[in-house]
Amino acid sequence: MTAALAVAPLIEARAVTVRAGGRDIIHDVSVEVHAGEIVGLVGPNGAGKSTFLRALAGARHTSGDIRLRGTPIDAVERRERARFIAVVEQLPEAPSTMTVRELVALGRFPHLGLLRRQSAHDRNMTDEAMRRSGCDAFADRVLGTLSGGERRRAFIARALAQEARLLLLDEPSANLDAEAQATLFELLRALAAEGAGILVVVHDLTSAAASCDRLVLLHQGYVLACGAPREVVTAEHVLAAYGPHVSVFEHPTSGIPLVIPAAAAR
Repeated sequence: MTAALAVAPLIEARAVTVRAGGRDIIHDVSVEVHAGEIVGLVGPNGAGKSTFLRALAGARHTSGDIRLRGTPIDAVERRERARFIAVVEQLPEAPSTMTVRELVALGRFPHLGLLRRQSAHDRNMTDEAMRRSGCDAFADRVLGTLSGGERRRAFIARALAQEARLLLLDEPSANLDAEAQATLFELLRALAAEGAGILVVVHDLTSAAASCDRLVLLHQGYVLACGAPREVVTAEHVLAAYGPHVSVFEHPTSGIPLVIPAAAAR
């Protein structure tokens, strides 16, 4: 364990349960994220990944304990929480007439003073966030003219501009082509190396296994497995969560688990 992981986690959830529509949809889920690591939240559709991520961001949960650096999340002042946690939802919303630059600049809001005027530093951080996320080339376009992948990168840039220690990302690679996905995970790895902690919902198990330090596999609102990717993405766990329609193989050189449709493996 590195020195960064030896200290208190940036976020720690213990036995979190979320109830909605008269039933529990998240059951006693525990997870922690330390500075310097990427934790992947995986599982089939309907497993509760997005719901759990929203609970960690401060949405109401029925029971359990969520702490930011050891402090109960409800005791953390809202503005301080906004400086600490950046969230990119699966389907984020913003006015279609807003430019990318205007959207990304909103990430600086938790850092602004009483006059709410941006300084040269705020503008520099906005520009840097757009550069790192690869959306500086269309910074002055309005959101309504963007492709799904371009829009996704703009919201990631807003999270980067926030300078948060903890990033909660719900399928950030959705609508991105293979090259853009690889670039995104390279960015997340660089952010982790700079001391950020990242919890990311990843739809593709192979991508998650290749890109994350640890995985948490959810199934029907429960934790089915957690640990290193090779411990989580096993034939047994994948069969239990996804059924017999996918198969697990080991990459011949890297040893990373590969998950493919079962029909392709025949």
